[in-house]
Amino acid sequence: MIDKQLLATLDAEQFVNKSQVVWWQLGFEGRRIISEQEFESNLVEFEYPTYTFKDEYETKIQKYRVWKENFVPIVIKPVEIREGVTVDCFYSIKPVSHERRDLTLNQFMKDSAYFKFPISVNLEPHIRGVVLDITPEFLFWHPIRSNMVENHYDTGAFRFHCNNDLALISAVHPMSFYKNLIERVWKGKRCQRKATYIDSREMPFTIVPYHEFNPAQPQVTVYPASVFPGKLNLPCILRGNEFTGVPQILGAGYFYYPRPDSNHSSAYYWPFSHEQHRNARDSLIARLGKITSAQ
Repeated sequence: MIDKQLLATLDAEQFVNKSQVVWWQLGFEGRRIISEQEFESNLVEFEYPTYTFKDEYETKIQKYRVWKENFVPIVIKPVEIREGVTVDCFYSIKPVSHERRDLTLNQFMKDSAYFKFPISVNLEPHIRGVVLDITPEFLFWHPIRSNMVENHYDTGAFRFHCNNDLALISAVHPMSFYKNLIERVWKGKRCQRKATYIDSREMPFTIVPYHEFNPAQPQVTVYPASVFPGKLNLPCILRGNEFTGVPQILGAGYFYYPRPDSNHSSAYYWPFSHEQHRNARDSLIARLGKITSAQ
C-alpha cells in the first residue's frame, strides 16, 4: 500500500506532510471499510433553500446527501488529484445521528430547511485524506495540506477539478489528534502530570513516519499501542539510538512538527508505568516486530 516514491513527491509539493501520520482505529464507533455500492445505497438526498453570499445574501436551492446509518463508513478510492497523478484517498461522512444523541434523520432535515444554513462539510460525503496503509486494526492516512498553512483549529475544504469531489484540508492536525486521544483515553493522575519534554536543539533528532523509522538513528516516530485493553490505542513515541541501535519506548505523547522555515522539533510525552509499558511493548512487537526499551 505504501508508495514511498509517490509519497515523497506529495511531500515535496506540500500536498501532505509524510511525517504527519494519523489513523482511524477500525471497529471504533462501527468504523469499517465498505464498498462504493454500499456507501451510495445508504445516502439520503434532500434539498432546501440555503443562504448563499456573493454580492449580498440570497437563498438558493441546494441538494445535499447525508448518511442514514449510525456507523462511520470508510471507502477507499483512487483519485486523480491532477493530470497523470492518482492516489488512493479515503472517503467518509459523519452520521447525522452523531450530531446529537436524540437527533433523527427526519428531524435533521426539517431543522436544516427551517434554519436555511448550509450543512457542515463533515455531514456530506468527503475525502478526508490520502491513504498510507491499511492493517487489520488501523487505517493510516495523511491529512491534505494543498500548499496551505496548516491549521490547528479550523477545517477548510475544496473540490477537485477532475471529479468535483469535496475534500477536507487539515481535516485533523496530528498534534491535536494525538493529544485528544491521550486526554480521552488516559484519565488519571499520571496523565494530569506535566509531560516530559525533549527538544531537537538540545538533543538532535528527526521526526519520521513509522515506515521510515531506523532504531539505529537519532529519530523519533509515533505508532498506536494498546496500553489499556478494551480502550482506544494511544500514540506511542519511539526513539532510536545511534550508539546502541536499541529503540526506546518513551510513552504516550505528541510532536510539535518543524515549521517550513525551521528544523526545530520537540516532543511531549507521559512515561508509562511498568504494566502500561509492557502492554505497549507487547502490542508493538506484534505489529512492528521486536521492540526493546532502554530502561
